[in-house]
Amino acid sequence: MNTVKRKKKVFSVAQHGKMQWSVLAKHDQKEIFNNTVKYIVKLRRDGVIDNDKFEGLVRQATTFFVENEISDRFDQMLADIIPYERFLNLP
Repeated sequence: MNTVKRKKKVFSVAQHGKMQWSVLAKHDQKEIFNNTVKYIVKLRRDGVIDNDKFEGLVRQATTFFVENEISDRFDQMLADIIPYERFLNLP
């Protein structure tokens, strides 16, 4: 299986010519999100950040997570619709 890394995305070309796209495994994305939120909660408990900063950081972490999930789903839909070879030739 060939693997080419581009801008944090990993493109895998299966033997049958179908392409599987993913930024990170779903488990990895969820784990990173959970660890980030746990760290933000720890900062709040320790008094390092106030409630406003806490809410802003949690919103930002959630936004990044949701954006990655949507991007992954969109990439997968494109991979199902557009053959890999044709995708490489798009302007």
